[in-house]
Amino acid sequence: MVQIEQIKEQLIFFLHNEIFDPSIQINADTDLLESGFDSFSLVKLLVFIEKQYSLQVPEDKLNEDTLRNVNQLSELIYAFQEN
Repeated sequence: MVQIEQIKEQLIFFLHNEIFDPSIQINADTDLLESGFDSFSLVKLLVFIEKQYSLQVPEDKLNEDTLRNVNQLSELIYAFQEN
């Protein structure tokens, strides 16, 4: 099982390199939705999560709160790893 701090680092790296413009600074507290995270970003993110962590996040768990920032998203991924 991947530890939560490692999940945060991997997500930040992915978001910085695959989702957001390199000029946008991403950290664990950055508001992803306000930074331009959209439905295309969500699809890319879900594919990354499935490949990286071998899990599928149920759609009913994806909302403004869980997608707000890397901290929230990491907690969600970490919780699903435990189940």
